[in-house]
Amino acid sequence: MLRALGRNEEALVSAEHLVEIWSRSPFSWYELAAAHAVLGHNERALQVIEHSLLLANVGGGLQYAQLYGLKGEVLLAERRYEEALVAYENGLRHMSPLERKLWEGKAKALRALKRNEEAMVAEQKVSKLDQRREENLKKKPS
Repeated sequence: MLRALGRNEEALVSAEHLVEIWSRSPFSWYELAAAHAVLGHNERALQVIEHSLLLANVGGGLQYAQLYGLKGEVLLAERRYEEALVAYENGLRHMSPLERKLWEGKAKALRALKRNEEAMVAEQKVSKLDQRREENLKKKPS
């Protein structure tokens, strides 16, 4: 919530406290990584994401899609496009292929790498997911 309000320094302090309380929770570490990422502490964010991925792998809980999505965002910000692409692809491999955010990130990484045909395929997937979402929103409950 603090990040959403733009109170990023407070969000970092809160996330650090959260990790102290629930050190085995991948969610706690995800929040810490996200706080570092929004502040531009990209290397620290990547370290925390890797720790969170290990915890998620062992204990489950937090969805891989969120972790790999955040990892991809941080790597894109660092202009580490190949690594970002791998992060998005890992997220898609571990999670539902319907994860829009991962497809969108993958398209951005492919565009940055000048792999335009592949980017168009990923962008088409995003469009299809958006269309499906719109169709589902229009459906009335029976």
